Amino acid sequence: MKKNIAYFILILLFALYLLNPSYNKHLVKLGEIPADTMLEEKTSSPGSKYKYKNYVFCSMVADAVTDQRKSFGILGFVLKSE
Repeated sequence: MKKNIAYFILILLFALYLLNPSYNKHLVKLGEIPADTMLEEKTSSPGSKYKYKNYVFCSMVADAVTDQRKSFGILGFVLKSE
């Protein structure tokens, strides 16, 4: 039984890692870029108005000035905070 729980947790963590949304998915959800356009950059640039924070199993985009969360992503989904 304990072995099954350990396997389940490992599989869940692996799925969280693989399905962590990219910076592009966050920008599409926020309406900054069209859904069919994908940027080459993987993280936010110094002049960007958003900061991309990757926490390995989930990710977040925050306003660069106020550091207020704009979107949160987990398991391939992005949730808008506003």
